[in-house]
Amino acid sequence: MLSAAVASADAAEDTAGYDGTRRVPVHQFNLAIVHLTRLDPPDDAEGLRWLRLSADAGLAGAQAYLGEMHETGAVEGVAQDTGEASFWLSLAAGQGHEGAQDRLAALEASRVKAGAP
Repeated sequence: MLSAAVASADAAEDTAGYDGTRRVPVHQFNLAIVHLTRLDPPDDAEGLRWLRLSADAGLAGAQAYLGEMHETGAVEGVAQDTGEASFWLSLAAGQGHEGAQDRLAALEASRVKAGAP
């Protein structure tokens, strides 16, 4: 999912208008990726701060990544919460993010299988 999120961020940056309206969230997302995955040790708190800023600004890749984090709860500071996961994945899926669409469908299927509302 990370590679798909990064590819999504790169695509958003490539299609940014001359005024750079999409560049700030893309750069925030890139900072999040650095803090979450490329530092040794990772700085989860700072990475989540940048990720949340870019997701709140509407960047689909960031929303998908945040949704994945809530689905798995694998990052310190992010509780496993399928409701939050569905929220963020839905936002990204609504923008056409294929990875989020697939993950959301799988999440919903597992809820139905488990008998959850």
